[in-house]
Amino acid sequence: MAKAIHPRKGLALVEVQHAEASALATGGEATISSSLAVCVGACGPGTAQLLNGLYDCHRNHLPVLAIVAQVPSYEIGSSYFQETRPELLFRDCSHYCATIAVPAQAVRVTEAAVQVALGRGGVGVVVLPADVVVHLAALATAPPGEAALRAAHLAHLLN
Repeated sequence: MAKAIHPRKGLALVEVQHAEASALATGGEATISSSLAVCVGACGPGTAQLLNGLYDCHRNHLPVLAIVAQVPSYEIGSSYFQETRPELLFRDCSHYCATIAVPAQAVRVTEAAVQVALGRGGVGVVVLPADVVVHLAALATAPPGEAALRAAHLAHLLN
């Protein structure tokens, strides 16, 4: 994901070694810039480590989007290694928290999280299961024509 973000004009990638530092730095960026800032956390401990920073952001009405990794969707509810329940963890420190269950939801769920974070001043959380990330990455890295074919194929499978 970092490689996809880094070369984009207007976006700055700041890498940190700990998810808690990521959330706190994101709050600092939102404070200084008065615009949306984004942090990312890994599943399991990375999810829990975002909590302190996101509570701070939410209580201070800072517009933040948190992208949180989750175990593969087919393992959710099975006590899989490092499985958490982000919807419960982030309920008190966000205005919005939703899991992208299929790639077709990615744009709408992310837009909703951003709109809530900016509109209400606080945190919007998007949860990405590992298998959904793999599908989204395949779509993002495919040549333009091939990406459209893959998207059409996914839409056909989903419908």
